[in-house]
Amino acid sequence: MRYSFCAAPEHALSAVADQLNKDLLTLPNSAFAPGARVALLATLGTASLQIRLGQYSSAAATLNSAFLKRMDGYAKSGAPDNDDSVKTDQAQYQMHYLAYITVKDCQWLSGGQDVSLASAPPQP
Repeated sequence: MRYSFCAAPEHALSAVADQLNKDLLTLPNSAFAPGARVALLATLGTASLQIRLGQYSSAAATLNSAFLKRMDGYAKSGAPDNDDSVKTDQAQYQMHYLAYITVKDCQWLSGGQDVSLASAPPQP
């Protein structure tokens, strides 16, 4: 999946957020810790609104602190941690990667204000 930032970056970022939302809704319940899907959907909703309002720095901080940190085990060690909200390797890889790229793009759009990321995406 490729997104172009040429026309309107917020549209491309919104498309990525929509894909994350779709992924969260279509994964089986077994991929999540109890209650985690609802919490992640709420966080993603907040970040999506911040993106639509042009609050890119806030969106990056929201995604980093309340989304990436809940699925950083695979990125750090190749397997989900005990405290991760997403419990499967494939789900973590897919969602973490999209969220990570979204955070980095939001940081760039906000003038390069870098937040300390929870973790980088895993190497392929």
